[in-house]
Amino acid sequence: MTLTDILRAVDEPIGPIECVDPEGGRTSCDKVRDCIPHHVWRELRQSMLSVLERTTLQDMKNQHDQRQSLLGKEVTSNV
Repeated sequence: MTLTDILRAVDEPIGPIECVDPEGGRTSCDKVRDCIPHHVWRELRQSMLSVLERTTLQDMKNQHDQRQSLLGKEVTSNV
């Protein structure tokens, strides 16, 4: 299960700002023509989706376990 799956299941927006979340029903607002950073928000959303779509709960657990293991080694080596 990916992080994207989880966010969609709980109906959370996937994006840095609502106006670039097509899943939320809006892909722009009435100020998009004057919005200087709009293209940056769209690119940021695509980057976020890329990470969320390739990251699973198992990946996160593995990373957590690895960090905990490293922290344990640091603590015992300093004693």
